[in-house]
Amino acid sequence: MRHNPGWYVPGLATAGSFEAIAAGLAGKRALVLAATHDAHFPTDGTLAVVDAFPPGVADVSWREGPHELTAQARDPLVEWLAGTTAELTQVEEVPSGAGAVPARS
Repeated sequence: MRHNPGWYVPGLATAGSFEAIAAGLAGKRALVLAATHDAHFPTDGTLAVVDAFPPGVADVSWREGPHELTAQARDPLVEWLAGTTAELTQVEEVPSGAGAVPARS
């Protein structure tokens, strides 16, 4: 699976389980796009991965259908990326006329 480097890195299983990897994302955010009839990522396995993330990390978007990139699958991704980018580019004012710096998340 070339298009999903997050879970299909060669040798990843030797570094630990997906639970250990997901736990390492504490304090960060991840988007999980899932399909109900995905032959590559069965529902039970997807739910196990989602459950492995610490609270507040995984934003999950389920859709009906197989493993394919459709507008229905793409739209939540675009919205999520736009929201994440907006959060990263918010600026806060700095006293004493020093200008503005990006807000920290």
